[in-house]
Amino acid sequence: MPSPAILIALLFLPLLFFFGLFFEDLGVQLLAFAGLAVSAYLILLVPDRWALFFTFLYIGLEGFFKVISNYHPVVHVGSDVVVIMLCLKVLYRIFFQGITLKEKPPFLPLFLIHFAWLAIVLLNPFALSLVSSIAGAKIYVTMILLYFFGFYLTEKEEDVRFFMIPFIIVGILHTVTGLVQGFIGPESVLLMHPRYAVQLSKYQDVAFRPFGLTNLPGGPSVYLHEIYPFLLYFMFHLRSYFAKLSVLLFLPFTTFLFFLCQIRSAMLKMIVGSSLFLLGSIHIASKISARMTQGLMAFGALAGAILFLTLPDFMDASVEARTENQAAIDRSLSLFDYETVTNARRGAWDRFAIYVKEVPLGAGFSRVGAAAGAFKDLHQADTIFGFKHFFSDNFWITTLIEIGLPGMVIMTLLLLMILGRGIRQYFNIEDLSLKTMHLAVLCSLIAIFIGLYGAEGVLYNPESSFFWFFAGVLMKIPKLEKKATIIANESF
Repeated sequence: MPSPAILIALLFLPLLFFFGLFFEDLGVQLLAFAGLAVSAYLILLVPDRWALFFTFLYIGLEGFFKVISNYHPVVHVGSDVVVIMLCLKVLYRIFFQGITLKEKPPFLPLFLIHFAWLAIVLLNPFALSLVSSIAGAKIYVTMILLYFFGFYLTEKEEDVRFFMIPFIIVGILHTVTGLVQGFIGPESVLLMHPRYAVQLSKYQDVAFRPFGLTNLPGGPSVYLHEIYPFLLYFMFHLRSYFAKLSVLLFLPFTTFLFFLCQIRSAMLKMIVGSSLFLLGSIHIASKISARMTQGLMAFGALAGAILFLTLPDFMDASVEARTENQAAIDRSLSLFDYETVTNARRGAWDRFAIYVKEVPLGAGFSRVGAAAGAFKDLHQADTIFGFKHFFSDNFWITTLIEIGLPGMVIMTLLLLMILGRGIRQYFNIEDLSLKTMHLAVLCSLIAIFIGLYGAEGVLYNPESSFFWFFAGVLMKIPKLEKKATIIANESF
């Protein structure tokens, strides 16, 4: 049973949103600070697993807080603040309470090499300034620290399911608000807050994309593709029929929202992650019995039939509500047009070949991405490269530009080694319940990795916090099987 402090907090956070949305005179910027302050306070107050719960809730709703605070610098780094609070809490316990971390997480030396290289990059002679370098370096540090939290705080099977819940809660919130916005149109976003007009003005030339409770058009789909394997895991492998039915009924809504959001890379990652999980689940079921395999395939066919029958009705209803939605649906469907997809990221290799010759050791932090916009004046005054010299839209190009070829290689090795070990562990785990859970996490991470060719997901939230935390969880799941075996032998 959660403590009274946690129950009060769970009630208080929704009230913050209610007052912020409907009572403008209370000051929405104060609301953003209150959300951050409450989250940070609770992280210090509650047990570690609940501290992570609130951390992920805040990160999932951070975009909304950014907009209503008019991108105040403190709120803009809110997710970094809450993760740093987690780290300070752990350090305090280590140095002042005598807590010891006996087990070392996998690939610790490579992580330390990564952080050491970042320190060297801070001294890059091409850097815009020390302040911009420190600000730009955070995307390579803060969320990666969650890897260690995922590893150390996963102590039993129930913990993994517990950590899935805040991401699913945020996904539900984005789905509900995103669908409402998709059917009503841009004015629904402005009703949340007038400051969304700035975001809307940047995308006037394309069909409207719902924001959900994010700060980006189409943002809900970026959250949903991460949790799709989790939803399927709950639908197929939990005993509760209520949970199975709830997820089954929820799937058509989330799937349709992908069409309105028009983020084709997110839709592709959803398809990849879901397909891998379904194939893996059939493989696991075949090891149990033919009857279970048939039941799983039948349930999957039922879910597919529901999607097939309901999606056309959703599309027709959305077009009737807003004729502009037809353009959004057509753009999303272009994902299945081979020529359109192959041309979407053409030229990435050519840019990489040019940049690797120009800046093999990188041009310094804040050269591309979100941080570049914050230091526009420094870019314009830069006599070496100029403001519009670099263009990334690709994980490997981004890391090459900012941390150089060595940094790019180190991060790529980390990603490949984590996923490689995760795949090997899948085949070695004998406990079928843990094996299925491991599969759900692994499929989500593989989908994110595949999408790095057209995005920088593991560097920016929400994918960054999700990937690195569940990478740590993935490394721990096989150890839960060994721990259970030891406990069983001791009991015997």
